[in-house]
Amino acid sequence: MSAAMVSTHGVMEGEGAATNAQAVPAHVQLTQMATGCWISQLVSTAANLCIADHLSGGPKSAREIAEAVRCNPRALHRFMRALANFGIVMSAGEQKFANLRANPHVVLTTGCNRWDGGLDVVVEGDAVQVTDDAVLGRIAAAFTTKWDGRWQFTARGGCFRDTDGRGEAMVFSVTPAKVFAHAKGDPFGATTHRFPHS
Repeated sequence: MSAAMVSTHGVMEGEGAATNAQAVPAHVQLTQMATGCWISQLVSTAANLCIADHLSGGPKSAREIAEAVRCNPRALHRFMRALANFGIVMSAGEQKFANLRANPHVVLTTGCNRWDGGLDVVVEGDAVQVTDDAVLGRIAAAFTTKWDGRWQFTARGGCFRDTDGRGEAMVFSVTPAKVFAHAKGDPFGATTHRFPHS
């Protein structure tokens, strides 16, 4: 488990708005807004294919997962690379894990791919790896409740493992420093919340 390392969308407020707008060129902001729904579509497809279930027993190749879900291995390989690019799947040997250790500042995004309804949320903060097995056990229990028991993890050795103890998934917590929320539909609206450093 990891937080996606995605650049900010340049949402601004107050006196710093002009400076922040210049930091992210307009064409980059437009591209980020236009492609923002890709993440929710990737997550939805991963859930429909039960990717987490297939990885719960430990690492598998794209070919092995493709056989299990009956799809084209090359297409699934590209799909898995896209998931990894956004930090949705990750192993301790991947570059993203090393990146988080070198620079823990992340931006998490969630929302829906409708333009006329729902809520998009962007959270900025620092990712801190959770290694306490008691805390991980509570998180694993929450996953079981949230996902109707489809994602079964056990906490051991400072990470999530499948129920047989194989495989590993790193877990990170992110304490918000700034949150942007954008309501879509009637009425449209946006707000920013900043949290003081503790």
